[in-house]
Amino acid sequence: MVRPALPTTLIFCCPLPSSLSTDQLTACLEAAAHPAPSITWVTTAERLPLLRVPRGPASTAPLAAVDVPAAALESRQSLRRLLACAQSAASGIDTALVRGPLPHDCRRMLVDAGIAVVLRDFFDPMSRGPRRPAPNGWPCRSMLWGLWEVTAADAGPPGMIGRLVPWMAADRLRPGGLAVVDLAGAMPTAASIRDRLDRWQAWVRRQRAGAVEIATLASLPELITGAARRPLSGSVLKAA
Repeated sequence: MVRPALPTTLIFCCPLPSSLSTDQLTACLEAAAHPAPSITWVTTAERLPLLRVPRGPASTAPLAAVDVPAAALESRQSLRRLLACAQSAASGIDTALVRGPLPHDCRRMLVDAGIAVVLRDFFDPMSRGPRRPAPNGWPCRSMLWGLWEVTAADAGPPGMIGRLVPWMAADRLRPGGLAVVDLAGAMPTAASIRDRLDRWQAWVRRQRAGAVEIATLASLPELITGAARRPLSGSVLKAA
């Protein structure tokens, strides 16, 4: 009996730069409101209250991540202030975007502030082995208990990638793999976000049933645990 392939897991994120006006930010949210998969919107701690994107029909909590710029990591005091501001603006927020290197003591501060998942623009060189193994094909790692880090791909749907950069499509979207998709790109506007989302949705609809799963950034730890329970030719987890 042939064992079915694991689905490709997609997580949609959309960093919103501080240069966007409040009206532009609102337009981006509205452009992707209906219909849309769950999107993790990333913005500054001060603007988190604007991201009233519901997690579900009965929830008013924002599906958001706080943007942690490199300058905030230069001192413990700066990072502590930013995280306190984020928790005040959106109580219970557990995801963040970190730009630049992430020192080990900053990782500990993120965990202590309730952050469980960090979206990275790149991974630091490893000075020690990961604390937990990640599933094969998933661009994530855990360097500290309680914290998962993951990188995103600034790319359009596979139809476009496959024509321009075939090896990128094959690598990022293989069965059983994870792709964290950046919907914003270099110059996000309501129209560009809507266009990228529409093309991704069209691609998802063309896939066979069960071939693709849409998830959220905050659900990454649960996804990894679930992947460990769905073996394909043995465990999908790498050896620790």
